[in-house]
Amino acid sequence: MLRGDFLIMGQLFQDLTRGTEVPALIKTMRLGNAILMGLAVAASEVVAARGIPTIPVALAGFYIAFSLTAGVMITNDVFDLEIDRINRPDRPLPSGRLRKDTALTTAVLLFISGVAVSILGSWMELAFPLAVVSLFLSLAYNWKLKRQGLLGNAAVSFNVGLPFLYGAVMVGRPFTTLNLLFFFYAFAANMAREIIKGIPDMEGDSKRGMKTLAVKSGPRTAARLSFVILLADVIASPLPYFLHAAGLIYVALLLPGDALLAISATRTLINPAPEEASSSKKTMLLGMGLIVLAFLLAPLPRASISIKRPSSRRTNGRRKQEETDIQSTACRRAQRTSRKEGREGKEGRKKRREDPVAIRDKSRPVFSPTELFEEGKGHDRV
Repeated sequence: MLRGDFLIMGQLFQDLTRGTEVPALIKTMRLGNAILMGLAVAASEVVAARGIPTIPVALAGFYIAFSLTAGVMITNDVFDLEIDRINRPDRPLPSGRLRKDTALTTAVLLFISGVAVSILGSWMELAFPLAVVSLFLSLAYNWKLKRQGLLGNAAVSFNVGLPFLYGAVMVGRPFTTLNLLFFFYAFAANMAREIIKGIPDMEGDSKRGMKTLAVKSGPRTAARLSFVILLADVIASPLPYFLHAAGLIYVALLLPGDALLAISATRTLINPAPEEASSSKKTMLLGMGLIVLAFLLAPLPRASISIKRPSSRRTNGRRKQEETDIQSTACRRAQRTSRKEGREGKEGRKKRREDPVAIRDKSRPVFSPTELFEEGKGHDRV
């Protein structure tokens, strides 16, 4: 068994070094999609950290998302090989430009390396299990879940929303309000889009045994559910602003994105025809792109405010000088008070030595006998 594995890996190394299968392998990996997922995690790290993360953390987040996405894309084509022989014979695997063994070995290496990186850092407590869950759901979708309708839609939507949460995990801030809300926001928006995507594909999906909601319950039911999900998503989307997790730039980009989502869902609800649904899912993709841009720029107003706060050495020195001046003034006042009290004490002691009778308690009045009788108060005072 081990000998066979080593032979496969040796053949893979020879093919890749000769370059005979590299272009086909890159096409099968969907390199653009893998890079975008890596960049999404890196951008999510910046949003969660409110600044640029360290280079090791940024590279680790990018590679985990890149490697797992690329490996999943390869296995997707492996599972669909027999279908693609009929529907897409020009693809690398059915055309023979890429061998199945090479594709599978590359996918396994990508999976192992991606999961290994998630274990290496201080973020592993959440990064590792999330990477494993994402990988499991992706493989389960390619194997069985894509035929199970809503369950498969949920698996895809989880992985679409995961980069917004994964970046926060990588920088040690997994419960950042903006990232958490956007994980659920992206999950719901993509869930609605996956449901609508099943409407134009009903004929082919029914022949392949795909149990999408459109196939099982009809296009109108699918359009209604998609509309309800998107409506709830649009209503909840301003929450980051009201929770002070985002600023006005977020709102400015969010509103047109929400409008595109609402328009596409309404159009499909009114007319759940395959042509209308196909057009609506493209409009929804544009709206989701604007909303992702709003997420990436959401912290900017708060960052600009923090930049204006005095933090330079000159400002800190001036602040210390002011504190020193205040302390010096307080000391001088205390010294003056002490000297004044000392002078008053000396004068009082001097007066008491010169005339003890003259210094008495003012609360005890002194009357001479003559004054008492002249004023007629003698009897009252006796």
